[in-house]
Amino acid sequence: MKRGEGQNVPPVLRCLFEEHRHLAALIQLLIEKVSRPGKLGRGDLYLLRDVVGYLHDYPDEVHHPTENLLFERVVRRNPDMEVAAARLREDHAAISAETARLLELLDRLIEKHRGDIEQEVRSACLDFAGKQQAHMRFENSEVFPAAIESLSRSDWREIERHFAGADDPLFGRAVAGRHRLLYEYLLGPADRAEPAIAGIQLVGLERMMLTAESLEQGARSWWARVGELGDEVLLESRSTLSQAIHPDGLGSAVTLPARYSLFLARSFLDCGRDLGRIWMGTVVNAVKAFGTGDAAR
Repeated sequence: MKRGEGQNVPPVLRCLFEEHRHLAALIQLLIEKVSRPGKLGRGDLYLLRDVVGYLHDYPDEVHHPTENLLFERVVRRNPDMEVAAARLREDHAAISAETARLLELLDRLIEKHRGDIEQEVRSACLDFAGKQQAHMRFENSEVFPAAIESLSRSDWREIERHFAGADDPLFGRAVAGRHRLLYEYLLGPADRAEPAIAGIQLVGLERMMLTAESLEQGARSWWARVGELGDEVLLESRSTLSQAIHPDGLGSAVTLPARYSLFLARSFLDCGRDLGRIWMGTVVNAVKAFGTGDAAR
């Protein structure tokens, strides 16, 4: 890829940038939770454990290995990036070790609350968050732009082959069971002190997606029927005009306007009935999809 093509970001790199935004949001949540005064409740601890668990699992299994492959390709094309790439690979190993240690600390604190362990958890979370933020900033500002400028199409295809098939268990197409509570928390309102809106947390994204799909299918059927009516009117209009120009055909100057008006009235009536059935079907399917989203998983 030539230097002038930097604005064309390859799909796999767009995914890595997007995952950085997801990770940054979770890290910010981590910071906010451990920075609040007062004792960490059990709900806070379970939420922190879910966040750290995700930060340990998916990045280690998919995100970081993909980046490491990207670093390898960048160094191959641009040896001057070797020091930066080595630093980031070391960061990945350190991040894995730190998140594993955080999980252990959180498990100990959940099992038995102790002030000294809570303080250790708070300090470890803040330290981890700062390092992770600096790590992603460096990748975003230094290594990713270098990859855009230096990697070839074959390099990107190789990286994409590694990345293909991997699905994010929290922000991907389907939410893994082990991340369900964290997912529901992120989906819900920021302030959970309002009982009236607590029910929003029970609405899963997959359920809403099924409902949206039903509405989309209904809209497509609606416009398809309207399009069919337009085609019918256009064809009949051409036929009527042709017969008017050639009165020796099927119609006559007297009967054609009446026949054409009758055709229009009947066509619009039939279309209206069809649209009504489509509308009712769309509502029923959307309600079913919303109500049975859990069963579809």
